[in-house]
Amino acid sequence: GQEELENTRRVIEACREDMIALWAHPTVRQSLTAQRVSLEFHSGFFLDEVERIAAPGYEPTSVQDVLKARIQTMGVEEHILHMETIKAGPRWAIYDVGGSRAQRAAWVPFFDDVNLLIFLAPVSAFNQTLSEDRKVNRLWDSIYLWKTICMNKLLANVDLVLLLNKIDILDAKLKSGIDFGTFVTSYREKPNDLDNVMSYLKSKFLMIHKQYSKRDRAFHVHFTCATVSTLLSDHSFIRKTSCPSQDPRATSIVLARIQEAIFKRNIESADFL
Repeated sequence: GQEELENTRRVIEACREDMIALWAHPTVRQSLTAQRVSLEFHSGFFLDEVERIAAPGYEPTSVQDVLKARIQTMGVEEHILHMETIKAGPRWAIYDVGGSRAQRAAWVPFFDDVNLLIFLAPVSAFNQTLSEDRKVNRLWDSIYLWKTICMNKLLANVDLVLLLNKIDILDAKLKSGIDFGTFVTSYREKPNDLDNVMSYLKSKFLMIHKQYSKRDRAFHVHFTCATVSTLLSDHSFIRKTSCPSQDPRATSIVLARIQEAIFKRNIESADFL
């Protein structure tokens, strides 16, 4: 409640100077690197801005403060959205489901009467493991889950949208020297750069879709970062840009593409095509 929020605020304010000093200390950075803890790719934005964010009276007025904040999805959440268009936009009911293993059993009742399924795969997690099972690589868990989605009989007639997300963090990790092939052995000795890694990942997910889908159905794949202005729907474009200035409009582009896919599917179902 409000009391808990205020207590948290007071603790952060009290620790402000200590956090600034620790994050700036070279020994701390060296220790994190030695332990392969990459805070700069996760909490780094807030740690870089801790002097401002931990100040008394701070309010999240910056768009980036909001976009960078992470709220874990617990259970199944329904969100009603209206597309912003000149005319009255369509009303969408979007069900956001928690992705942890313990929550996946709750998905099944929501598979009935689905127009389209959006699968979000955080490709930056190739060097991380599941919090609930430290032996399982997070990227391979996403690939396994994608396979089960493609095989699911209840979703056999549902079009799929695959969002290979967090490419800005993936790019930063590769440029920092973290070797993709060390964690994904099937990548072998291909170049450790964003273009080649994304080509590999797109091919991997596409192959699973073709192999395990029960029927020939529409499949849409995009490379995304929810906090940047450009939607990368073609991996060749990655050579021209490396996650430009951060802007929430990227999500709007994704939603527009999804709306087109649903509209086309509805027309096909009505035998107009």
